[in-house]
Amino acid sequence: TGVHANGSWTSTEDGLLKLVKHANYSGTDYWGSFSGVDLEWEGKNDVELVTSFRAYENVPIVAFVQRYPNGVENSQADKGDLSSRFPSIVIEGEKGQYGVTTFHGGQSSESTTMDWTTASSLPGGSEGGPVAVFDKEMQAAVVMAPASQFM
Repeated sequence: TGVHANGSWTSTEDGLLKLVKHANYSGTDYWGSFSGVDLEWEGKNDVELVTSFRAYENVPIVAFVQRYPNGVENSQADKGDLSSRFPSIVIEGEKGQYGVTTFHGGQSSESTTMDWTTASSLPGGSEGGPVAVFDKEMQAAVVMAPASQFM
């Protein structure tokens, strides 16, 4: 998890973004009732970030939400890059165990399929799109995609 604010990156990886509080909650939105966990973070340059996981009761969806309670200044990262990273996923597993297909480019017009263990960097930022991770038997898959402002 990380955020570009006040002209530089702060993240859990570099130890400058620290978890300061967590809380369980429940609610209802467009997809229905859910149970969630809020994680509150503080970083250098007075960055405050809240990340959330929401698991829905009647649909197979887990939503990842991020918000900045006090806003964030000077968040422009490199062109085409994101100004925040949540969730961050560590790629593990044996070669050939999982595959990944990513859709990217303008209007997600391109796709790339590769072994999960070789996917050290997927297209992101304004060029990124939905990502599907699947097992080698093609019996199970997870699709990750933005839920809003994705085009």
